[in-house]
Amino acid sequence: MTGEELSHYDMTSLFEAARWAPSSSDNQSWRFIYAKRNTEKWDKLFNLMFKGNKIWTKNAAVLVIVISRKNFEQNEKPSKIALRGRI
Repeated sequence: MTGEELSHYDMTSLFEAARWAPSSSDNQSWRFIYAKRNTEKWDKLFNLMFKGNKIWTKNAAVLVIVISRKNFEQNEKPSKIALRGRI
């Protein structure tokens, strides 16, 4: 959380590792939305957060939102690993 910029290589490496993370029934139900510091997208994601979270994330190099499908893609049956409810 120093604000030190992450290289494109580092970002690619992190998301590649996430892509290979264990899945449920070989279904990668997660998607990532990210924004690098000093970009237009940064402000959009940063302003989605509660004030308390902004205090400790303001110096981050990248913000990442992880979203997940509620249903499996192959058969639309509910996924037991997906978050159920609202945050």
